Amino acid sequence: MAEPEQKSAPEQGGSLAGQAASAGFAGLRALGKRLSARKSPAEARNWPVAAGIALLLAAGPAATILGANLLAENARREAAKLSAQAPPRVAVARAATAARAELLGMLRRPTLGATLETLARVLPADAMLVRVEQRADLLEIEVATPDPDSLRGALRRAPELARLREVDQRRGDAQMLVTLRGTGA
Repeated sequence: MAEPEQKSAPEQGGSLAGQAASAGFAGLRALGKRLSARKSPAEARNWPVAAGIALLLAAGPAATILGANLLAENARREAAKLSAQAPPRVAVARAATAARAELLGMLRRPTLGATLETLARVLPADAMLVRVEQRADLLEIEVATPDPDSLRGALRRAPELARLREVDQRRGDAQMLVTLRGTGA
């Protein structure tokens, strides 16, 4: 009497594709043994069908792996293209942000005309403007006055001129020249 066939369980640690292929080949071997034992023409015709099904089972995971690799390669190419385009775009965005911030700062500051009108309104009667210079974000004003203390007191009374600070005081022709400097107009 022949020993009964023992079906081996798929290995526990193997991949799903490996387990499916092992099971498919084991089934094919069992089918081949049965066909060789029976030799019936109907069963002999089923063998190619079983082999085709086994090949399809093995081809499914292979096609999935191939497709995943193609998708990953396309994603890598797209990421490389975007990485090459990113620095110029980031630079343009940073420049636009800086320009907006500068424009906002300019819009919040009083204009040069408004600053001069405020100065004309608060300057003591014996003081006069000698020079007004505006560069980028810097405003420099030079005032001739016989009494610098009265000029300082007048400037303190105008909160619009709080950004102007005295940076120099020197003797001029019978008057003191006081230089004020602050953020732009």
